[in-house]
Order: sequence, then structure tokens, then C-alpha cells
Amino acid sequence: MTTLSKTDIILAEQPDKKAVIKIIANLLQRLSKLYQLQGWSEENAVLLAEWVFDNYKYDSVDDVIACLSNPPQTYDERGNVETNWRLTPDRIQKWMAVQLEKTAIKRENQKYVPALELLPEDKLQELQNALKDAPVIAPITEQEIKDEGKEMPKKKEYIPPDQNYIRLMALKGEYGRDHCDLHTGRTLPGHPTWEEFLELMS
Repeated sequence: MTTLSKTDIILAEQPDKKAVIKIIANLLQRLSKLYQLQGWSEENAVLLAEWVFDNYKYDSVDDVIACLSNPPQTYDERGNVETNWRLTPDRIQKWMAVQLEKTAIKRENQKYVPALELLPEDKLQELQNALKDAPVIAPITEQEIKDEGKEMPKKKEYIPPDQNYIRLMALKGEYGRDHCDLHTGRTLPGHPTWEEFLELMS
């Protein structure tokens, strides 16, 4: 059986392209037998293996092997698990998309190792002791907020305007409509001033 010395490097960097294609073809053959695909031949396996190599040459052999050894579940447009499928480039693309996403998430998680784990053992113990002895800060109470004078301002009580004010506003509207320019708001020539208009109305 063909084996590879390094599987964590990308397909394109493998020293023996034929060996990689043979391994992929064997995995595809295994899948065709597991899922009892009708009309599947060794030639189909080699052709599809070559397609996989050409299309995933910049991905690791580990990802390709993991994907074809145990294909991930995929879902149709309605969210149902796909069970009826053929071994085609489209199917491989769906599987590889899931596999590569898993790998990307794994790499991200490894990149962000918590800072505490990077500290030497004695420093880690020292930090844990300091945190243990640190005073607990209690949440600020509503009374403390009021004592500092930061309470919410009270709503102003609504006082309805008196009748004189309402009448004055009505007169101002009437004066503006009848005696002022609509654009500038100035008194029109030959019309009474606001004061004269008030005298006439009183």
C-alpha cells in the first residue's frame, strides 16, 4: 500500500504526485463500495482523484484524507441531511468545504491560546494568589447613585397654557396670514403693524 512520509503539507509539495493520486483513488474506491454506487469503475476513481489533486493542490493531504475517509454530513436547501448522492466533483466540493471550515476553526482556536497558559508555572501561581486576595467590588446601589446626585431628573409637570396665551397665538396666526409676506414674514406695505392690529382687535 502507498504511504506518504508527510501528510500535513499541501498536495502540490508532495514529492510523488502519482502516489498522492493513488491514495485519493483508493479512498474513492472505498467510498463507492461503502455506499454501493452503481456503475462505478476504477477509471472513475482515477479521473476523480486527478480532479481532486488539481483543485485542492494548495490544501493539505490531511484534509483530503480526512474528508474522503469519513465524509461530513451535508444538507439540502430545506436543511435535511443529504443521503442520495453521486460521487462527483460537486459532491467532493461540498464535503471539502465543510472539512476546510473545520480546519480553519481549529487553527483559529490554536492561535488564540489564553495568556494564562503561556505564563511560567511560578508566575501563574503568583497571579492566581493575587486574584484570590483581591477585594471583591460590590455593585453600586441605587441609594449610592442618589447620594452622588446622579439620579434621573424628574419629569416636569405639564401646565396647560392659559386662555390669554392661546388667544394671543391665534391672533398672531391671523395677523401673519392676512398682513404679512408669506416668504419674509414682514408686514406688507399699507397694512397695520402688529401693535396696531392688537389695538384694532381689543
